[in-house]
Amino acid sequence: MSKEYVLITTLSHFKLKYAIPREDFDKLGFSEPIDQEQLVRFVSTGDVQEFSQAHLGEVVNDVSVYTEEDMLTIFDIDNAYLKDWNTEQKIRYLNKWKLDETPSAI
Repeated sequence: MSKEYVLITTLSHFKLKYAIPREDFDKLGFSEPIDQEQLVRFVSTGDVQEFSQAHLGEVVNDVSVYTEEDMLTIFDIDNAYLKDWNTEQKIRYLNKWKLDETPSAI
């Protein structure tokens, strides 16, 4: 029987604030009333420095059980930057799940 893994997917929520001097903000061309969707697109560009952030928590989105073979497929999809790791390195990484353990897969 293949080893199984419980995969827990969560959504992490942050509250971010951005501060822009009014004079500069007015030059950006936003008209009153300010379009919230346009503002979201504007701050999402990565061109605006974050003023502060607060972590609001995590919510469990999904819990599923997968075989080791399935987990290796998911590993490759979710961690494409580690595609050069061999199977042994990936399994070692999967098995180092405790926060106080540093994965030493490479």
